[in-house]
Amino acid sequence: MGLATANNKEDILDPLFDRFERYFISEYTDEEFRAIAVKRLKQERIENEELALYIANVILRGLNRKSLRDLIKIARKSRTIQHVDETVQTLEKYGLK
Repeated sequence: MGLATANNKEDILDPLFDRFERYFISEYTDEEFRAIAVKRLKQERIENEELALYIANVILRGLNRKSLRDLIKIARKSRTIQHVDETVQTLEKYGLK
C-alpha cells in the first residue's frame, strides 16, 4: 500500500493517480479550530479555557490562519493573555509571523 500527500493534486503526476484512493479533506471551520485548540492546549497544561480561546483567536484573526503549530508555539511561550500579545508582537517585529 502506498501513501502520497500533496497540497494540490497538480503536485502529483497523472500516471500515479490510478494507484491511489483520493480523499479531499476540507479546512477546519473557525469553531472547529477553536474546539480543537482548547483540547490540544490542555495537553500543553493550559487548563484556562479563556486563555486557550484567546490564543486560538490570535491565530485566526491576528495571523489569519488555522495552524496548530503556531497555536502550540505561542502557547509554550505564553501563560497569560499579556504574554500572548507580547509573543505575537515579537513574531511580527522580526517577521516570524
